Amino acid sequence: MNAKAALSKIQQEINAPKDKTNTFGKYKYRNLEGILAAAKKVMPAESYITLSDDVVLIGDRYYIKATATFVFGDESVSAFGVARESVDKKGMDLSQLTGATSSYARKYAAAGLFAIDDEDDADTYIPERSTAAIPAQKAERSNTISAAQLKRLQTIASIHKVPIDKVKEIIKRVAGVDSSKDIGWKDYEAVCNEIEGK
Repeated sequence: MNAKAALSKIQQEINAPKDKTNTFGKYKYRNLEGILAAAKKVMPAESYITLSDDVVLIGDRYYIKATATFVFGDESVSAFGVARESVDKKGMDLSQLTGATSSYARKYAAAGLFAIDDEDDADTYIPERSTAAIPAQKAERSNTISAAQLKRLQTIASIHKVPIDKVKEIIKRVAGVDSSKDIGWKDYEAVCNEIEGK
């Protein structure tokens, strides 16, 4: 088994429920610790995960770019998450603000790596949406990529300054589909690698 096959197995078996509650916004969410704990339960013994951060300039704003890497033997597969510090976050000093931003970016990197869909988390929460409708709107396991993976793909394209037309061309050539939302999870890493110029 290679790294991609091992990761694919983890993506199919991982169960990381939204076990935290935001009492102010009245929504459920999962955190990075929950994702990592769930991953460790289904990871092969000879594998491990690393997390790292970089500061990147996108446009005129600095972002924290987090990288989550799954290592299996001599091979590895990585996913990225990007978040920027809020202009004003009351009650936090600058070190807390940067730490919270790093944690958020790492969460999305890990969610992308393990194909965990976070479309209903805090950054996309719509108060008037009925929570009862959420399970019917998304399949438990889909053959297409998750919202977190789509975010990662868009971030990679932005960081590497790949124009949208070129991204569409790569998606068509590598995955055989017209829309990024239709990319199959088996073609996802190949599309990302092609955009990164690997």
